[in-house]
Amino acid sequence: MSNDLIRQQTQLLFAGIVITLSACTTAASDKKQDHTTTATPGIPVDAIILKPEELSENMEISGTLAAVQEVNIMSELSKKVSTVYAAEGKQVAAGTLLFKLDDADLQAQLDQYLQQEKLAIINERRLADLIANQAAIQQDYDQALTTLRVLQAQIRQIRVNIEKTRITAPFAGKIGLVNIHPGALVTPGQTLTTLEDNSRIKVDFYIPEKYAANFKTGDPIHFKVESNSKEYNGNIIAQEAKLNNDTRTLMLRAITGNTDGDLLPVRAPEGC
Repeated sequence: MSNDLIRQQTQLLFAGIVITLSACTTAASDKKQDHTTTATPGIPVDAIILKPEELSENMEISGTLAAVQEVNIMSELSKKVSTVYAAEGKQVAAGTLLFKLDDADLQAQLDQYLQQEKLAIINERRLADLIANQAAIQQDYDQALTTLRVLQAQIRQIRVNIEKTRITAPFAGKIGLVNIHPGALVTPGQTLTTLEDNSRIKVDFYIPEKYAANFKTGDPIHFKVESNSKEYNGNIIAQEAKLNNDTRTLMLRAITGNTDGDLLPVRAPEGC
């Protein structure tokens, strides 16, 4: 084989090797490029920007409603009822006459004492003149003066009892059920009717001991009742002086307006 032919084959072989290596190099380069440019898919997340805010803690508990004023209307005397003026469910003003008891015997006693008083006054003045003229002894005058003062005290007592036969409303409010009728004999301590001032309502509720320091007079409360979905507002006005020994809770009292009359006493509010 001639030198020219060998040289040509070598060149061709060399060229073939170059091409092959170039191809291989190019493929490797491509693989490397693919490896560096392909990104692994990430996991999607939600991001929240934090910022300072005021933390509000709400506590829902049960409570009890009570009238701002309530009283059982009773008699202080054992007397017969002469007239009933109280009308069930009626709103009355303070001082309104509700019941009148028979006072005939008291009036008779008053007349008797008034007549005796007149005579005692005359006797006391006569003895005073005699004492001034040294015509009577001091003991007789002192006895006459004492008799007069005792009669006057008895008159005041009778008038007090006569006034007690007029049973009136101690404050403005709504009359409850009337439990007595004219002609009935009443005794001291017997309930004739009830009177409640529902213009404002007291809300009593208990809180756990650990929250006792978090509440103070004037703090607002919000509550609901079972009879409707309306939300009512009130303010704390007082708290018990000590914890309940059995439940380790503290009683608080709030007050709310009740001009519409929606709230009735002894109804349990929710969400105080």
